[in-house]
Amino acid sequence: MKGNFHVRFSGGCGRVTACTYPTGALQIGGPRWSQDFSPDGRLAAACCAEGICFWDFANGKVVASLPEGGCRSLMFTPDGQGLVTCGANGLARWPITLTRPSQAADIAIGSPERLSAGVPLADGTLSADGRWVAVAILGTGSAAVYELAHPTNRFVFTNQPGVEFISLSPNGRWLATGTWDGVDVKVWDVPERRLACELPLPGPTIVNFSPDNRWLVVGSSSYEVLAIGSWRARYRVPNADLGALGAAFSPDGRFLAVVIEGHTIELLDAASGRVLADLEAPGQWFTSCPHFSPTGNYLAAIVTDRHVLVWDLSRLRSELANLNLNWDAPVAKTE
Repeated sequence: MKGNFHVRFSGGCGRVTACTYPTGALQIGGPRWSQDFSPDGRLAAACCAEGICFWDFANGKVVASLPEGGCRSLMFTPDGQGLVTCGANGLARWPITLTRPSQAADIAIGSPERLSAGVPLADGTLSADGRWVAVAILGTGSAAVYELAHPTNRFVFTNQPGVEFISLSPNGRWLATGTWDGVDVKVWDVPERRLACELPLPGPTIVNFSPDNRWLVVGSSSYEVLAIGSWRARYRVPNADLGALGAAFSPDGRFLAVVIEGHTIELLDAASGRVLADLEAPGQWFTSCPHFSPTGNYLAAIVTDRHVLVWDLSRLRSELANLNLNWDAPVAKTE
């Protein structure tokens, strides 16, 4: 996926601001909620109040859609043969087949298996092995964890009014829950079915665990990166009073992308918080829900002008390397 590229230097501080304006921006209508890539990186999907859109990531061509109105979260299963969704219609699993396995242009989507019909949900999250799925149950102050292959095997964590945001650590050990109209973040010990700690944070707070099981990022009027286990803050990233609009770790856990003031994505070294680059959406587009591709070469974000924008990070780093400004990591091969 190609686009125009420029690098801008900010006065005297040595920080590089860079952005890519991709030609493959994709249209999706209505309020946006979530996006994901298939494990092989060939398909991408995004959901909104009107439904779900799938596209061939190599060329930006829309290849399928689902009229799953009110979908809040979507997640490809690790084998790439299913999509898990949650939202107004509850929790569901959709079978997916590439009808031409060597290409992503044609896909078939089967009838959904409804795992919690009639239970309205907010955010959802999968464990790295795809065994467990956790969901926030709207209006109940509770979160539920299901064994995906055996959904009757479920358990519930309660007593957090306003819970809407949720993240399950990749190893399935920890569950973090944040609120939309409440306060504080709670971290639950999943195997022991108990509250592990409570983090005092004001207002709406998103949560996201790193893929290497080292960090938890919590976002409100600022982002805090906490060490898993001690739950102590490693560093803090200031943000505007708009609230946190999204944070995502790269697949190897080395980098963290956070939305700042609605229009800029800061790309950080996840361990130190060092700013590596600012990725800016063109015009006045409002940016949210950043998400890395499976190899970490691309970063996608949903914007208010009915599009998904994709930045080519490999190209960005190559251009910076030509100026002796690249950050300290090998340049990944293009997908």
